[in-house]
Amino acid sequence: MRARPGNPVILAGDFNVRPGSEPVNILLDDGWLDTVAPRSKIDYILIRRCDPWQVKEVIIPDEPTASDHNPVLVILHWRGD
Repeated sequence: MRARPGNPVILAGDFNVRPGSEPVNILLDDGWLDTVAPRSKIDYILIRRCDPWQVKEVIIPDEPTASDHNPVLVILHWRGD
């Protein structure tokens, strides 16, 4: 899943691994950027470093009744053409 130029890609989900773990480090070393670190522990929204996204805001409301995970919202701004 090496991040290469092309169509923009956002990779998001419950990866069930902690920051600093081997699977996360592989993605980060391959050109992905963790937009929610260090605020989320196993849920990720990753963008490619080669895409012209700018992280405007990260919102993780405390909502324990909906799920065993809190919702994660990242507001991105596209700085490309």
